[in-house]
Amino acid sequence: MLAGLGACLHPSCVVRIEHAADPDPRRPCWSCWGEPRGYDGDLEGLLGAIDACRARHPGDQIRLRIDDLRWHSALALVVHRPRPLIPA
Repeated sequence: MLAGLGACLHPSCVVRIEHAADPDPRRPCWSCWGEPRGYDGDLEGLLGAIDACRARHPGDQIRLRIDDLRWHSALALVVHRPRPLIPA
């Protein structure tokens, strides 16, 4: 799914990678991983940044937030959801 995302992104998109240990719709407390950046066509770099966030925060949910300044729209995708702990 993320590989097809490159066809939708363009230079007027601002991309953020965000993570949260316990995301709750009533408490939107996501932390930004790195700085928001304009999409520069480097999909591999974006996927690498998602992997780096996943390696640093393996128990957190990770989402990719894209703000399209040209169309005044936004999209948020959960790109990593940790597996639930199975009770022993």
